[in-house]
Formats: sequence, structure tokens, C-alpha cells
Amino acid sequence: MTRYAESDIPAYVPEYDKELIRKANNQCWEDIEPDDAISEQGRIILHDIAVSKYHRDECSCGME
Repeated sequence: MTRYAESDIPAYVPEYDKELIRKANNQCWEDIEPDDAISEQGRIILHDIAVSKYHRDECSCGME
């Protein structure tokens, strides 16, 4: 399983968002239901990472 590298997560992302991004690994955002709240900024960054590195062609989450 591919994991996000620490260097993929921008330094300005809050620590609680970083932890959720780390947990996400290579899942699309639509498949992630974190127990913790994630900020809108963290959600966008997480999706950008997923799209640029791991996004599945059949994804239907609606984000581009």
C-alpha cells in the first residue's frame, strides 16, 4: 500500500489535519470517514494529494 510521504503534507497544515491525512494513505476522500473533524483546508489538501498521486479513475466523489 502506498502511503503519503511526510513531504507531501505542507508545513502549514494543522497537526490534527496532518494526522488524518497520514491515516488516509491512498484512499479517495469519498472513502474516508474520519472520526475526528477535519478542516476545510485539510480536506482540500487531502484531496489534492489523492488526486495528484493516487486518485482512482472510477472515483465519483465530485471533486476535481
